[in-house]
Amino acid sequence: MKFHQIPLGTHFEWKGESYAKHSPVAARRLSDSKQFIVPRSAEVLIPGAARTSDPVPAAGPDAVEAAVRDYCRRCDQGMQQLGGLLPAETFVPIRDELERARAALFEILANDHRARRVILEDEE
Repeated sequence: MKFHQIPLGTHFEWKGESYAKHSPVAARRLSDSKQFIVPRSAEVLIPGAARTSDPVPAAGPDAVEAAVRDYCRRCDQGMQQLGGLLPAETFVPIRDELERARAALFEILANDHRARRVILEDEE
């Protein structure tokens, strides 16, 4: 996979060392936290399941809202990756179906008073 195709925070291997994507053009080496500019076209390896440096949402009264936000963010990151890998005729129907599913989810959550704040903030 190319460096520019992975989401921010993703851990990957490049030139035999482990890094985390820190910005669209830079990565932080995990062994010593030193930052490096990585060419967009650099071939990187994502070992096993992709890990990120993002914190896990904390448990508590807002845990459902945090989980929904995190899930949507991760879906968006995955769709960005797929957009660069799949031809448009394959990618567009998948993206559209996931957008319909997201709309249905938020419609159901709109009936839950705790989730209204998340929905309103996302629409701004």
